Amino acid sequence: MQKEKDNKCFVIFCDAFKKETSYMRVDATLEGLKDLLKCEMIESVRLFDYPPTVILVDENARLSNIEHRRFSLYQWDLLDRAIIIGTHEGEFTDVKMQLNDVINHIKYEREGSNNYA
Repeated sequence: MQKEKDNKCFVIFCDAFKKETSYMRVDATLEGLKDLLKCEMIESVRLFDYPPTVILVDENARLSNIEHRRFSLYQWDLLDRAIIIGTHEGEFTDVKMQLNDVINHIKYEREGSNNYA
């Protein structure tokens, strides 16, 4: 009998609603990632070539009429939540970045403002 594949990966999760950035182990299936982002469609943006790392975000966030929370991460302006995850040969893998590296490059929007803290 073949062992079932473990779809869990360590990621860095950014939540602009809570203004928290955390390292966690998650279900790295498409459905699991969509549940974490609270969305129906995911967009992937290459963050680094080495180690291979992408940012996953809600593809339709900018089209919806709900209230959003903005944040900047490296050179991107993002909405609501993001997952930073590793990749290898088309598969998701554990993120190889240090949490402090992300914390040093993330700025959450201040309440009632278009400025970042």
